[in-house]
Amino acid sequence: MPIFLLIGVIAFVSPLHAQTASPSASPSLEQRIADLEAYVNNSARGADTGSPMASNIAGPGPGHNAWQMTSAALVLFMTLAQTLESIPF
Repeated sequence: MPIFLLIGVIAFVSPLHAQTASPSASPSLEQRIADLEAYVNNSARGADTGSPMASNIAGPGPGHNAWQMTSAALVLFMTLAQTLESIPF
């Protein structure tokens, strides 16, 4: 029981000591367009380069999605080939 109490106290107190990010200035139109172009071209965005600019784009660009889909297709084809190989004809 004491361990659960300790875990509960730590879980309650730890968010109180978390650092909060300072609000950054809203990016200008040029910065937002550069951020969008970097997203589409899969290059480093302003938020990724360490600049204080905030980014409204949350994650990687379309090339990451294409690579994940290609990898999934390769795995499925390899699984199908292995399954067909194990069937006696």
